[in-house]
Amino acid sequence: MVLLVDIKGNIEITEEILKKNFSQLTKNEKNPINFVSHFGTYDYGKNSVVETLIKNEKSWKENFETFSKIEKEIWAFETQTNDICLSFNGFDYSLDHFKRLKLLFNLSNSFFFHLNLNDIETFDSEWAHIIQFFFVLGIEERTRDNSMKTDMHFVVHDNYLGKKDFEIQKEIMEKIQNIWALSLEYLGQKKNPISFEIEESFSFFFHSISYKDLEKEKFSEDTEDLKQKIVNLNDNLEKFSERKFSNSPKELKEKIEKFWKESETLLFLPLLNREDTEIKGLINLYQTDILFNQLWQISNEVIKNWTTLVNRGKLVDNFGSIVSDFLSGLVLQFEKSLPEDFANDPRAIRKIQELSDMVRQQIISLFTRQILNLQTQALDKFKDLLLSIISDTKKDFEFEKKLVMEKINSWFEEKAEKIIVPEMQLTYQGARKELQNVLIEFAEKFKESPVVKLNSMQKVEKKTSSSGLKQSGIVIGFGLTTAVRPSGFGNFQLVTSYSHGPHVFNFSLVNDRDVAEQEGQGKIKPIRIQPSLNFDIDL
Repeated sequence: MVLLVDIKGNIEITEEILKKNFSQLTKNEKNPINFVSHFGTYDYGKNSVVETLIKNEKSWKENFETFSKIEKEIWAFETQTNDICLSFNGFDYSLDHFKRLKLLFNLSNSFFFHLNLNDIETFDSEWAHIIQFFFVLGIEERTRDNSMKTDMHFVVHDNYLGKKDFEIQKEIMEKIQNIWALSLEYLGQKKNPISFEIEESFSFFFHSISYKDLEKEKFSEDTEDLKQKIVNLNDNLEKFSERKFSNSPKELKEKIEKFWKESETLLFLPLLNREDTEIKGLINLYQTDILFNQLWQISNEVIKNWTTLVNRGKLVDNFGSIVSDFLSGLVLQFEKSLPEDFANDPRAIRKIQELSDMVRQQIISLFTRQILNLQTQALDKFKDLLLSIISDTKKDFEFEKKLVMEKINSWFEEKAEKIIVPEMQLTYQGARKELQNVLIEFAEKFKESPVVKLNSMQKVEKKTSSSGLKQSGIVIGFGLTTAVRPSGFGNFQLVTSYSHGPHVFNFSLVNDRDVAEQEGQGKIKPIRIQPSLNFDIDL
């Protein structure tokens, strides 16, 4: 069994999943793949019949609890009649519900509606909207391809009243004829209803299934009879055109994804009585769903452009004020576009809040990434400024370090101030504190580095050598500076200096090469030797 469409409307099938679960797709023959769809809630008897058709009983048992009760999911499994069976639970008027119905219509040659005697009495409230939806799709389809025809099977479970089969068929067909007339009426503005007869687009079949728990033998006979009828119908598969699928896993996957994308566009919602107050509410809810999707797509496009900038390490100019205006404008547009008599409905308010929450989640993500970009840029600037202090022997490191820290903090605050969103509690105070701690820690490590220590020694030496009486003349001295930096993290350090007259020898040993390379200083040589020739001229 394969979960074709999950409760959130995601399709994640792969060629490997299709090959693993459907033996028809691993054969070399070019036999067409036939889809059939079964409808009904989990307690209508549908699953009892489907269980007799399925090929892989182990997979059925493993997934039964999920498959049988969760609505809005479409499951696919291989049957003993070599079909791919699609099973769908639930009845409602939501946009998601009709998207799934459109996918099933585009895939399936046959539909099996599982109902009991009570369902015939409540047919208009539970089944009519599905059938009318298929009728309108079928008429639309037939205008494009005269060869297209769909089979509808009505499987009546547990005839506890002992009604004659022809009586049940008559009741159902009367209701179907009424639904057909309403479908033609709906399309009357675009089509000529006289040119369409129900028999041209649909064939109807009726089956009776005994109650499994009370009449097990009769139930087995009935399901075997149903299987044989399905096999006979499959022999006529050549009469279908578009709904004949290749047994190539790649082509089948692409076809399913194509149909699912097409199902995003719904031209209508089947409503049998437009004057009814309850139906009017459903129309409003449907229009609200469409509005929700339109505004969500617009929001995604805007956020996509912002994301592109942030991924490049840049900031969105005046992000805070733009986001504030965008959020308020989005909610205002939603409220203005709602039907007037639906604006204060709790369902509409929930939809507005749902859209706002979804957009806010993406904005939070963008804000966080921009703050991280700022922190990274601030640290890089801090490193560059510290190096500039070391290169100037006249500057005091400790004093200049404090000034640099203040400068970096001011820069960070100035940039961060433009991206905060106060109404969403998106501020930079916490990030500033994190940055402050990182700068302090880095400055302390930098202070203990061999570069800084060597620089300090040279300042002391220069100061010492400059004191005393000056004598005219020239002194030539040879200097040799050696630095050894083996692999390690700075836990061993040795700095020494030896001078003899004008000649100076400096040596440092620090095992911090790994730290330096990780901080972005590039590939560090383990040994560096720098000779020098010094001339000291006193006048």
